[in-house]
Amino acid sequence: MTIVPNCLIHVPNFFSRSVADEVMKDMMKDCRADFSPTAGEGRSMARYGATYTYQGRPLKIYPWRDVLVSLKEQVQAACASFDLNVEFNAAVLNLYKDEKTDLPLHADTRAIHQLGKEPVIACISLGSARPFQLVEKKTGKEQRFDLGHGDLYIMHGVSQSQYLHGAPAVERILLPRVSVTFRHHKE
Repeated sequence: MTIVPNCLIHVPNFFSRSVADEVMKDMMKDCRADFSPTAGEGRSMARYGATYTYQGRPLKIYPWRDVLVSLKEQVQAACASFDLNVEFNAAVLNLYKDEKTDLPLHADTRAIHQLGKEPVIACISLGSARPFQLVEKKTGKEQRFDLGHGDLYIMHGVSQSQYLHGAPAVERILLPRVSVTFRHHKE
């Protein structure tokens, strides 16, 4: 387990390989039609639950799928075990189709104001392992670790105000990856 105090918790193998395989299968069966391409970013997204605006623009929201409700409850329980009590009301699925698909360094609260100042954002990584970058804004110091199939990572505290995070493209050939991100959006 990797812990960056008041910032990030990474729990490898939160789901066993067999459970992660089953979740990925269910996710692709139940949610595949909901994915829509993200302009210029090479990935597809689907959003569920609470109203979602990005840079002031409202985005299409789908009703909760059963597989997402089950995941949300398990992830909320994991957060509570780290004294991070949160009631997630929104989920975002990102589908990364191959090794060329990346997520540039960013802070979620910059464009998604309804997250509040120090949100708890929890993510399950499914499919191919990908590197995850965490860069301290003030010093440029970078930490990097692989997010594997079934891993959980939780960003909290100063993760959005003092750090940037992202998932860079890689050179080795990869199968698809889905990240399932849970958030609490303030109304």
